[in-house]
Amino acid sequence: MNEANIQALLDNYQIVYINGVALNNPKPAPPYNFSKKEQDLDSGVNLTGYMERNVLEHHRRTLDLTFNSMNGTQMTSLLNLMDNPVLSVTAFDPWFNELRTYEMMHGDLNPTIDRFDYNPDTGIIEAIYNPFTIQLVEY
Repeated sequence: MNEANIQALLDNYQIVYINGVALNNPKPAPPYNFSKKEQDLDSGVNLTGYMERNVLEHHRRTLDLTFNSMNGTQMTSLLNLMDNPVLSVTAFDPWFNELRTYEMMHGDLNPTIDRFDYNPDTGIIEAIYNPFTIQLVEY
């Protein structure tokens, strides 16, 4: 397999799915920030000055996805995918070195319009959005 074929495979490799839909238009831009958050319950410093921690066994995963500038059609498609209180998110999990599925919720969605462009082929004025980040947090 030559380098062009390998690059085409890598470009088409899907790393994130939301409710079974591959994020490919728009596709998130690297780097992909996948993390595991420790959670404590009733932790703090005792009277002798020592830290006492009660770490919960479940470490919630978070996934930050950043999208480059996109047009109105792409933004609408992405926002419609996020329009659920619970999302089934399949993403590459570095702790397992494979795609894994988690139930997640999204943080605040704040699309920002950079400008409006006129498309002479369609005769439509379309919004162009600034790069956009979505934070997904495991339930």
